[in-house]
Amino acid sequence: MSSLLMQSRLIGLFSPCPRVAALSLRPLTRRPLSTTATHLPGGDVRRKFLQFFGSQQHAIVPSSSVVPRNDASLLFVNAGMNQFKDVLLGKEEPVYTRLANSQKCIRAGGKHNDLDEVGHDGRHHTYFEMLGNWSFGDYFQKEACSLAYDLLTNVYKLPKDTLFMTYFGGEPEVGLGPDFECREIWREIGIAESHIIPLGMEENFWAMGEEGPRVFNRTRRGILEPLQKKHVDTGMGLERLVAVLQGKTSNYDTDLFGPLLQRIQELTNAPPYRSKFGQDDHEGLNTAYRILADHARMLTVAIADGMLPQERGAPFVLRKILRRAALLFETKFHADPLLLAQLVPAVRKILGEAYPEISAHEAKIQASIVEDVENYKRTLDMGRKAFRDICRKLENKMALPAERVFHLYANMGVPEELILSMAKERNMRCDLKGFYELLEGERAKSRAGLAATKAAAESAA
Repeated sequence: MSSLLMQSRLIGLFSPCPRVAALSLRPLTRRPLSTTATHLPGGDVRRKFLQFFGSQQHAIVPSSSVVPRNDASLLFVNAGMNQFKDVLLGKEEPVYTRLANSQKCIRAGGKHNDLDEVGHDGRHHTYFEMLGNWSFGDYFQKEACSLAYDLLTNVYKLPKDTLFMTYFGGEPEVGLGPDFECREIWREIGIAESHIIPLGMEENFWAMGEEGPRVFNRTRRGILEPLQKKHVDTGMGLERLVAVLQGKTSNYDTDLFGPLLQRIQELTNAPPYRSKFGQDDHEGLNTAYRILADHARMLTVAIADGMLPQERGAPFVLRKILRRAALLFETKFHADPLLLAQLVPAVRKILGEAYPEISAHEAKIQASIVEDVENYKRTLDMGRKAFRDICRKLENKMALPAERVFHLYANMGVPEELILSMAKERNMRCDLKGFYELLEGERAKSRAGLAATKAAAESAA
């Protein structure tokens, strides 16, 4: 049986804005809750969350778009608090003092970037949903902890003895003592002493900026000053919660991903998905399955919200993810990259009821994916021709020099994965060490150029 950790955290954010004891839920082990799992469908987990907080006088508000509005600091909406930022900053009054929602989030760039983790473990995603309940100057720690406990034990039927609660254990270096108030709340609720754990700054004190918070304001000198007005933000990732409730050790084994993985197998006739990780996934096929399923969800949601793949900013990240997924169809599944568009209906079946914009824009989403994949296929075809030309000039040498790898990658737009795949087909090795050195050299030049441009602009101002 798995144990779950409910973390109570003090949170820091931006400038003098009030905030919180935040709560989050995560498994303590990879063992499933097999004897207690409720096996609720993912859609029901979301619905029960919103119904519960609606019954507790919370206004149920819709998710914002994943495309940020009037916030140049973000590539994508990456947290539930984004749409309430001005309330937290004190720039506007809240419409409701208590509310709840399920926020669509994308973490694929910037400070919060899970892209490199996707597929390699069972719990990170570029697109996920954050279930959250909020209090803007209404209730605080006692009510927040009680509501969370009520939700987990009475609505989701999780056994009390599988829950571990934490509180902020203090940090003498910044002059903060332990949050004994929170510890006492957990005791009063009935949590066993051995299941109440103090944790320090790294685990139980969130800071989303160099200055600011929501319980304290961190000044430029690093001094923490208590704030008059306090807010509550709780967050639970839907995908992780569903995995717990369905008795799974991986989010990809839940019904939020299962139909997508099955559709990939049907389209490609590949061996079925087996939920293998690390060294157990010898050929990397299971990792490729997970990446494709994740990216199909992210692409569908982002394009439904109005973003299209382009050359700069967040749309460039979208294009990068789209082309990464398309390439996987070819290199790992030996299938046509255009099949990526055929995953959109599978995503719609999973998410369309909660987010009707996906159903409304399904044809546009597929057309956008097809258009970009066709352009990408032309780039790949040119790259293959360039690779064959290089091989002829090398006269059957068994190593591809770093300069040639760099040319294919930087000048021809050929992905590293495809270069390695083509080289493997010819039993050639690539000088990747030299390639990475050349690549870092170019990036260093680019950074230096940007710094010089910025310095010149500041000097002129």
